[in-house]
Amino acid sequence: RCEIASQFKSILLKPLLLRDWEGVDVLEGKVLRRIDERYGVSEPIEYWEEEPSIVSMYVKLRRYVERNSVDRLLYLC
Repeated sequence: RCEIASQFKSILLKPLLLRDWEGVDVLEGKVLRRIDERYGVSEPIEYWEEEPSIVSMYVKLRRYVERNSVDRLLYLC
C-alpha cells in the first residue's frame, strides 16, 4: 500500500505526466476528449475541451499531498 500511495503522490506532482498519460492538463484547465468507433465515428477524433475548474481542484489537491506524508495519505478513509 505504501508503494502505491508513494507512486500516486509522485504522479500527482508531475502535471506534464498527467497531461501526456491521462489527457488532463491541470495547468491550463483542459481535458482531452476522444471520440472513436464506440460513438459511431469511423476515424477517431481528439480535441481539448476547456474545464477551468480543474486548475483550482488540482491546486488544492497538490497542496494537500505536498503537506502530508505518504502514511497519512494511506489512512484518509
